[in-house]
Amino acid sequence: MKKPIISVVVTTYNHEKYIAQTIESILSQKDCPDFEIIVGEDCSTDKTREIVKVYADKYPQIKLMNYDTNQGVQKNLKECFNYCQGEYIAICEGDDYWVDKYKLKKQYEVLDRNKEASMCFSDITLLFEDGSTAGHFSGIRKTLPEIITVKEVLLHKGSPATFSCCMYTAQAVASVPHSYYEIGDAYDLLFNLYVLEQGVAIFLKEACVYYRITSQGLWNRKSEQEKRNDTVAVLASYNKFFNYKHDEYFNAAILLTLGISQATTGTEDEGETIICIENDDDDETKKVHFRELMALELPFPGKRILKISIQGRRKH
Repeated sequence: MKKPIISVVVTTYNHEKYIAQTIESILSQKDCPDFEIIVGEDCSTDKTREIVKVYADKYPQIKLMNYDTNQGVQKNLKECFNYCQGEYIAICEGDDYWVDKYKLKKQYEVLDRNKEASMCFSDITLLFEDGSTAGHFSGIRKTLPEIITVKEVLLHKGSPATFSCCMYTAQAVASVPHSYYEIGDAYDLLFNLYVLEQGVAIFLKEACVYYRITSQGLWNRKSEQEKRNDTVAVLASYNKFFNYKHDEYFNAAILLTLGISQATTGTEDEGETIICIENDDDDETKKVHFRELMALELPFPGKRILKISIQGRRKH
């Protein structure tokens, strides 16, 4: 097999129900340059490895990573990247699958044509356990620009670009700092933000991927309150990782996560940043919601702490 143009990374753990469909969806890609498949099977306790080995024995383009111990999500991903030979790298997680047989072709052509781009991602379809589906970007597809920057990502327009719908330049992947792979709860959002330091993203409006939503996922077992709290905390920490280079957009993303569309800011003694939200006096639900959320103290630039206070509108 000659050197591939594209490397496809599959990360998998306990996906025996899904992994065959994932691999078949990759093997069925048409009219694209030569590609290899690197499977990071992370010492599953089910039959995932046996299933992958059957495919690896049959298809020379599939390389099965043989780990003796569980690596964890980030380190598994890093090990797979180390074996990639392609100029472009696509990812498909082991419980997702591609429904567009020309996904690799489309994304390769986009990146080959747009040298300023470091990644390309497509729309996705959410697939639930009962077999029902839902559009992912359907609400904003018409208004979402083709060219995506850090600004669009942080303002919740491009951030749901999950790994399974992305293709990256190998150069951009190599630029992701080693520290990313040491963070236990790092997500594709942080990875994509690092990649976007190298160039823009191109959005394909076709839904090329089925992204599986399962009740076993840690995120889906959390309450909406916990999800909001975690998202706010993650955004604050990511802001620090980037040395507050994109501070304006991170702060705006935090407010959007909290459901705040209008707010005024100011700074008090001890470097505290105060955000005052004006609500109707009778909007007690929102007041309680914000008070619960801001049990968190979030570090902002310098040594500032974000605090939120609720101000009812004055009656005249």
